[in-house]
Amino acid sequence: MTVYVAREFPPGSCAHKEIHEHEMRHVAAYRKHQADIEKTLADTLNARFATGGPWRGPVGQSTGRLQDELNERWLPYVQRELRKVDAAQALIDTDEEYARVANACDGEIAQRLQRGK
Repeated sequence: MTVYVAREFPPGSCAHKEIHEHEMRHVAAYRKHQADIEKTLADTLNARFATGGPWRGPVGQSTGRLQDELNERWLPYVQRELRKVDAAQALIDTDEEYARVANACDGEIAQRLQRGK
């Protein structure tokens, strides 16, 4: 993952540090969540697709049927599992946290944001 901080907050500044640390909390939450669901996803997909034998189906239809299953069943399943991190992300983006970051560094962040409006 790449974390960007707006150029209004130059690297090395207190504001850049505060914003970057806040964003890195989001990255840590995503990484933890991905690690937590990795085995479950692998086990679920292996149970469906690692059958140990050849797949059979009408001539010329197997690829299309597999693609349909991936698109209609498995992609939404994986997306639902990934979205479960949203609750952890919301705990990072509280009103209190926004106020703390905005007022950090003697209010530098809030001041620069006000000037940008």
